[in-house]
Amino acid sequence: MLFVIAHVWLDKSEASPFPTEFMIKDWVEQMQKDLISLADEATAGRSLIEIFNRNKGLYTIEQNDADKLVDRAAWNIEQLLRKRSAALEVSPGHSPFTCMDRSLPGLFI
Repeated sequence: MLFVIAHVWLDKSEASPFPTEFMIKDWVEQMQKDLISLADEATAGRSLIEIFNRNKGLYTIEQNDADKLVDRAAWNIEQLLRKRSAALEVSPGHSPFTCMDRSLPGLFI
């Protein structure tokens, strides 16, 4: 029975090369604590909550819609690629590889 439990535990630890959800949550919480600590030091010890409450009329906090953000980014990328493609299209006779100097035999394309 002990062998089975140890084997299952080892398989779980080796199964994923990525950190677990709980590990990531712990990391995030620690980073938040560190950030608050650094911000408190930078603001001469004034509480971030105090600063937030004093200035909350200056900004709004809204949740992002991930689907809309991805759609907007994809649309912007498509537009950029279209503009670049249009800029790279060359009309006949304007190619940098066309030699218009007929005095050079064999180079006129």
